[in-house]
Amino acid sequence: MTLLDALTAKPWLPQPPHPGRDAPRAPAANVGLRMLLGVIAMLFALFAVALLVRARLPDWQALPCPGRRRCG
Repeated sequence: MTLLDALTAKPWLPQPPHPGRDAPRAPAANVGLRMLLGVIAMLFALFAVALLVRARLPDWQALPCPGRRRCG
């Protein structure tokens, strides 16, 4: 942009959109939902890994069966 272009520019007038510059954006709700699902998936994966690591330790005990039913 030259000095003459800068001096004669009228920024208060609507400018035509530049191709590729004003790409359509995803709605905020869609981005938020994807972030929430990602956080939930990561928490689930971390809890599963923690369970697997903990189950390999020698002091691991299985949970007792609820009520008086026989398990297994």
